[in-house]
Amino acid sequence: MANFRDTVLRLQVPAGWTVEPAEHRIALAGAGQEETQRFVVWIPTPAAEGSFRIQAVADFQGKQFLRGYRVIEYPHVRSHLLYRDAVTHVQAFTVDTAPGLNVGYVMGAGDAVPSAIEQLGIGMRLLSPEELASADLGQYDTLVVGARAYELRRDLVANQQRLLEYVREGGTLIVQYQTIAANRVTFAPYPAKLSNDRVVDETAPVTILEPGHAIFHRPNRITERDFGGWIQERGRNFLEQWDERFTPLLESHDPGEPPRRGGMVVTTYGKGTYVYTGYAWFRQLPAGVPGAFRIFANLLTLPRAK
Repeated sequence: MANFRDTVLRLQVPAGWTVEPAEHRIALAGAGQEETQRFVVWIPTPAAEGSFRIQAVADFQGKQFLRGYRVIEYPHVRSHLLYRDAVTHVQAFTVDTAPGLNVGYVMGAGDAVPSAIEQLGIGMRLLSPEELASADLGQYDTLVVGARAYELRRDLVANQQRLLEYVREGGTLIVQYQTIAANRVTFAPYPAKLSNDRVVDETAPVTILEPGHAIFHRPNRITERDFGGWIQERGRNFLEQWDERFTPLLESHDPGEPPRRGGMVVTTYGKGTYVYTGYAWFRQLPAGVPGAFRIFANLLTLPRAK
């Protein structure tokens, strides 16, 4: 049997980037064993914007191995090995945020948006059912409700009036896309009705309806260019009806479909601000889409834009 202790693992990174440590020696006892190693990659400041490739390399007995695999196995088919290059891509881009923001987050389905918020350097806390029911929500500049959370979290439904009271007292509440099941809940401060309307063409043009609104200016200036490079879809479960006190901010639609203006609406309620947005942040942020990060940073920063 080969001696796997002789294997050296390292990363190939773009010029000017550094990796700590430079390499790891793998200490596997034999076939079938696994080991996890951690590298820290440092990007120079200021960094050039763009997509960058990081390649994992295993040196073993004079050969380089550049691919990894995972086992695809289901009860009704025999197992297969899916081989892929051992590569990850890093997106580097400029995005501004307001210092000292404090965000509370209500997790949704398969939710990776909190990780994106942390990458922005914004302080964030995932709200437990107990905190949602009894904590001082006023400590948060912004509260964010994750995708499909009203469908999945009974504690959110039970405490919805607390969220609306938080807005009335001056807070900012951002509600991401919800299924029509949320129509059974008073999910917004004024009458609004969710639909199954969506925009599946990720390249569909997006029109900014209120170019003077703070959402498109602070701290990042937003233009139609920020809707480039999106993946899979524009959004889903747009509002089909809303009270006149809501202001639609964006319009988009698939080819041959009518204009859909209910994908992001904003209103003032008491001293605070409420936003419903059916645009697919849950897809764009984990994918590292620069424009999506800039727009979402502006949403989180709304309390400072007043």
